[in-house]
Amino acid sequence: MHLDERSEMILNDIAAGVRHNSKEIQAKYEISLRQFMYSISKINAYLRGQKITPIVKKRSGELIVSDDLKELLDKCSGKINLKDYIPSESERVELLMLMIITMEEDLSLQHFVSELQVSKNTILSDLKIVKEKLSIHKLELKYTRLKGYFIKGKEFEIRKLLIELVNQILNISFGRYMIGHITHITNEEVEKFRDWLETIEEELRIVYTDDKMETTPYALALVYRRIENGYYLQADEMLCQELSDTKEYAFAERLLSSIGEVPKQERFFITLQLLSTSLVGEMVLSEAKMIEIQSAVEEVVSRFENRACIVFQDREHLIQMLVQHMKPAYYRIKYNLTLTGNLLDLVNVEMYENELQEIHLLLQQCMKPMEELIGSKIPEIELKFITMFVASWFRKEGQKLVEKPRALVVCPNGITVSKVMHTSLKELFPEFIFLDTTSVREFETRNENTYDIVFSPVSLKTKKLVFMVDPVITIHDKKALRKKVLEEIYGIKTVEYDVEEVMDIVKKYIEMEKCINVKQEKMLKRELKRYFSVDIDDSSSKEEMSEDVNITDLLSADYIQQKEKVRDWREAMRVVAQPLLDKQNVTTEYVNKVISQYNDESIYIIFGGKIAVPHGMPKFGVKKLGMSMLVLDKPVRFGGLDVHVFIMLAPIDEKKHLKAMLQMTNLAADEKGIKKLVEAKSEKEIIDILRKYQS
Repeated sequence: MHLDERSEMILNDIAAGVRHNSKEIQAKYEISLRQFMYSISKINAYLRGQKITPIVKKRSGELIVSDDLKELLDKCSGKINLKDYIPSESERVELLMLMIITMEEDLSLQHFVSELQVSKNTILSDLKIVKEKLSIHKLELKYTRLKGYFIKGKEFEIRKLLIELVNQILNISFGRYMIGHITHITNEEVEKFRDWLETIEEELRIVYTDDKMETTPYALALVYRRIENGYYLQADEMLCQELSDTKEYAFAERLLSSIGEVPKQERFFITLQLLSTSLVGEMVLSEAKMIEIQSAVEEVVSRFENRACIVFQDREHLIQMLVQHMKPAYYRIKYNLTLTGNLLDLVNVEMYENELQEIHLLLQQCMKPMEELIGSKIPEIELKFITMFVASWFRKEGQKLVEKPRALVVCPNGITVSKVMHTSLKELFPEFIFLDTTSVREFETRNENTYDIVFSPVSLKTKKLVFMVDPVITIHDKKALRKKVLEEIYGIKTVEYDVEEVMDIVKKYIEMEKCINVKQEKMLKRELKRYFSVDIDDSSSKEEMSEDVNITDLLSADYIQQKEKVRDWREAMRVVAQPLLDKQNVTTEYVNKVISQYNDESIYIIFGGKIAVPHGMPKFGVKKLGMSMLVLDKPVRFGGLDVHVFIMLAPIDEKKHLKAMLQMTNLAADEKGIKKLVEAKSEKEIIDILRKYQS
């Protein structure tokens, strides 16, 4: 691989120590940050090929280079001319595919040898790679004596590949010359489409990126030629009726009118290229669709703020900018038009920064509202692009992502135990950001840069700190674990006091003064213990409550109901909530809020696939801790499962119900126990069954 002239000069400046800051280089060459980062991506690709450590750009703009980079100065100082230029293997493969797609004459092996100036064996080797590349696009390389080499497959996939190749080849040395030489496309044709795009920008008040203004005229000119030559899309390849009411569609009609009568799907295809290319613009989607996109973006931002523990200072402006970005992205994602060329290179270079990786991880967990709207998973490269967008917003506001260590809970015991484990650890360590729980198998494929410490009941292979914990963490275990973790992470040495020894000292004075009774002594002991102990959480001062609340303490006979059947899961939730309402544990608002947050697919609240546990936050209207149970003879369908048992929880905080919940998860894991519950003849019999799970 060779560098273009500007990238070569930038590399010389950096390696020679003349300039070590991106802003200085931008000023010297009068280029934007995006253009600079593109050159860095090219340079780093070149350095990797030379087995040299890539250049790293810090957030401040400082450029970090390795000691061995200076040795390359002599190698990259010479100028490259077209006569000396020999494409690399990957470049030859791209040129071969472009040649086969665009050349109208019969192509033979000798033709390839002549054009690329390499041996016949080299071409044969390259053609094997071409076949592999084409298979990714569900295309085939064919050869007949009459037609020579040609590509077989759907026209839509061929055009997608064509556009991708144009993007890639334009970013190699002498790319413009090579495209012109191979395809016989003229400068006049390219300029015609560039003028056409500028007219669209002006009339529709939209903006195309510099990259797209460079590459799209070539791509459209070559697509236009295919349409002229009768290579039409099949009707089922472009079912895009929603595009027909856009202004871009009218421009596509105007462009193709010079060809004559062409199928409607051709206008759709050109329209789609225009819509998926613009960066910012006026209203393109329907008003109803824009409202849906706005709502989805707002939900994504809210989820991100909650997970990242931050609040965007100018939240509404960020949402509007993201909505603008999602207009073209909506079409790219929905119709599977991937980002290619230098934009992809730029995104991948930027993603080396740690902050971007953290934002990327959090966004990945927050994109479901947008994916549901589009009806497709957000491709990785699109997500990286959105990550860059959000990261730039952080920098603009001078805001940082959470600086707390990122903790990962890895549990092989399923969602029920892992959730309780996750909750306990999150309460125990407010200093950390806890990511989602994960299975051992998922953990083994996870990037180590996405977390800092791990909690798990099993041993794991990782260079990061791993703390072994039992799935059920007792009060005593919490103290020991917190002490160990804080010492490992922060170097904090905790002091252990002997409370009994302190009490002996206090008793001397108590006995001397004769002014305190046994009850007061207990209170004093508790106060001393709270004072001297490591402050784990509020439960230390209410030890009796957090330790002793069993499932039967909450589920007395008054809170248990048995019924033959109910209409659906919503009715089941209302029925199970009634005792909590009657006993004034919760308000009606709490019950309504709890039910409203679930749907037919809310499988995550079904513990062990057996017991549904609807619940909400204390602030929704919980007056006192409570739990109620409904046991049905005939199950209701919920979360795709047949559920016999519903338990509604009314928590007053995140701690006091945990022991009862752990006992309930043990019950949920026991099919025989669930069967006994369903077959029980009375509330008393149910309570007796529950007691067996309290040990």
